Amino acid sequence: MANNLNLALQAANPAFKDNILKWGCKVPAVPTNSYGPLSGYLVFNLMHSWHDGTLYFPVPKDDFELRKCFLVHILKYEENEVLNNIPVLERSIIDRIKRWTFQRGSSSNNDY
Repeated sequence: MANNLNLALQAANPAFKDNILKWGCKVPAVPTNSYGPLSGYLVFNLMHSWHDGTLYFPVPKDDFELRKCFLVHILKYEENEVLNNIPVLERSIIDRIKRWTFQRGSSSNNDY
């Protein structure tokens, strides 16, 4: 595959003289979970937290926290067409959960 990509890149740009087989592989240290049904939630949380090579939010490993982060993100989505159907009290609870869940530091709880 790498050889074919090299050939394609050279055909597309004759000035390309690099060999991608010699490129180093960077694998970031990210949370993993071997439980298959949770992999979609884990990928979603990684995509949401990852920017410019940095994880900006802690990514939980357990199933409850992964599902909670996903649900809060979906409910707080700016273009959520049913947002007005969520009662005010529940919206405020979701807002607090969002602040507690998606914060840079994992130890600041100043919303008590």
